[in-house]
Amino acid sequence: SMRLEDVQRERETAVTKLLREIEALKGDAESYDRERSGLKDGLRKAAISAATLCEREEELAAERREKERLEKSLAEAKREFDTLKEEMERDVADAGKARDKDKSEVRRLQQELSEAERLREEAEEGE
Repeated sequence: SMRLEDVQRERETAVTKLLREIEALKGDAESYDRERSGLKDGLRKAAISAATLCEREEELAAERREKERLEKSLAEAKREFDTLKEEMERDVADAGKARDKDKSEVRRLQQELSEAERLREEAEEGE
């Protein structure tokens, strides 16, 4: 009978030990689930961050392309302005030369007129 009690006690001890191990495993499983859930959440956040970064990189690339396009457009506008400015400066210079030539022509004509009037006066005095 003593032997039976020993066996029962050993069995109870083994059952108690198994129950403790089961509880410990449950705790480990819950801890593992929490950790896995945290990792999943971290991965989800990382994926969102990566997508956001990709979108921002695309926006920056588009902004860079727009800036390059505007810089080319500005350079072209500056070239056109410089060309127009040179043409206007030439036109102003040409107009100045033409004006000087016209003034010279007016002086020459005035001299011819004065000479003609002098000749007429001399002719009238000679009559």
